[in-house]
Amino acid sequence: MDERWFQTSSGRHVHLTGVHIRSFDHGYLEGRADLIRKQVLARLPDDAVRYFPGHAGIYVSHCEGADDAYPRMVVICEFHCSKPIEDDADCSTLIVVWFADNLNFTIPEFISARIENIEWEQYAVDGWY
Repeated sequence: MDERWFQTSSGRHVHLTGVHIRSFDHGYLEGRADLIRKQVLARLPDDAVRYFPGHAGIYVSHCEGADDAYPRMVVICEFHCSKPIEDDADCSTLIVVWFADNLNFTIPEFISARIENIEWEQYAVDGWY
């Protein structure tokens, strides 16, 4: 398999179909860090769907750190699996939001270190071709 394929903890092989990386505070020139953090985290599910429209589940990972601090980057990835959750579907899809403090990584390394923590069957949504 090429570097766009990853394996989940349940053994599913998922295909990376898209990546969007942006600064956490994109759109803010200044302001209280606690308010920026709260507003950005509240908007992230809608932002993820705007970047990757369609019928997919969404998982936003835990944003670590104090309430008045936030990571530098947001990494949004869309994955597709040819194996559905339920037998009557054709496939399953999931958008995952992760956070990073720097860009000192390759995309495959970044995802490989995190994908095994995602419970695909809990968050992915089935689809039909």
